[in-house]
Amino acid sequence: VKQGYVQRTLTASGETYTENIYEDEANCEIVYRKLNDGAEAVYERVVALRKHPLKIESHLRNRKNGITVQVGMPEAGSISAADAFVKEAKRMDRANGIQSDPVP
Repeated sequence: VKQGYVQRTLTASGETYTENIYEDEANCEIVYRKLNDGAEAVYERVVALRKHPLKIESHLRNRKNGITVQVGMPEAGSISAADAFVKEAKRMDRANGIQSDPVP
C-alpha cells in the first residue's frame, strides 16, 4: 500500500499496464486509476455497492469533475464480474464466519 492506494501491474487483452487502486469505504466504492507515464489518467473505473435498490454498479468517471461516462462493457462481462464478487463474498463468509441479512 502506497499513499492510500495499492498499485498493481497486469496484462489484459494483450496490454500490460499499471494502475492505482483506492477504496472509498464511506461511498462503498473501489476506484481503479490507470497510469500513463507514471501519472493517473483523467478517467477512473469505479465499482460501487449502491443501496435502495441494492445493486453493484460499474462505470467510468472523470476524476476531476465527477461526471460519469458511459461504459461499453458487454453484459457478459458485467455478469461475470458480479458472479466473481458473489463467489468471493461466499468464500470470505465461510472462512471468517461473517454473517449478514440475506438479500431477497
